[in-house]
Amino acid sequence: MFELLMPDFPAGRFGIGLLVLRLFVGFAFVRHGTGKLHDIAGFAAEYHVPKPMALAAMLTQLCGGILLLLGLLTPLAALGIAATVTVATFFLIKEGQPFINPKGHSWENSAFYVAAGLALALLGPGGYSLDAYWWGH
Repeated sequence: MFELLMPDFPAGRFGIGLLVLRLFVGFAFVRHGTGKLHDIAGFAAEYHVPKPMALAAMLTQLCGGILLLLGLLTPLAALGIAATVTVATFFLIKEGQPFINPKGHSWENSAFYVAAGLALALLGPGGYSLDAYWWGH
C-alpha cells in the first residue's frame, strides 16, 4: 500500500525535473495561500463560498505549497492542491471564461495546476526530497 503512495524516488534528470516542478508549484501555492490568509472573508465573498470552505482552501494551498517545497508527503500535498484548483477551474468555466484569452482571464492557468498536481501525486517527489530521505528504498 505504501508503494502506491510513495513510488520510486528517481534521481538524475528525472529527479531534477520533479524537483523543478515541485518547487515551482510549491512556491506558487505558498503565494496563493498567503494572499488568501490576509483576507479570508474577501476571498469567500468573491467566490461565493462559506468562510470555512475558504479557510480550508487557503490552508490546503499554503500548507500544501510548503510541503511541496520540502518534498514532504508530496502525493497528499499535490492531491490537495489539485483538488482546490479543480474547484477554481470549474468556477471559471461556469463563469464562461475561455480556455485561453490573451486579453483577459481564462481557466488555462488553473487547469495547468490541476495537471501539475496530478502529475506530482502520481509520479511522487523524486529523489531530491524529504520523502526520499526518510522513506527511500
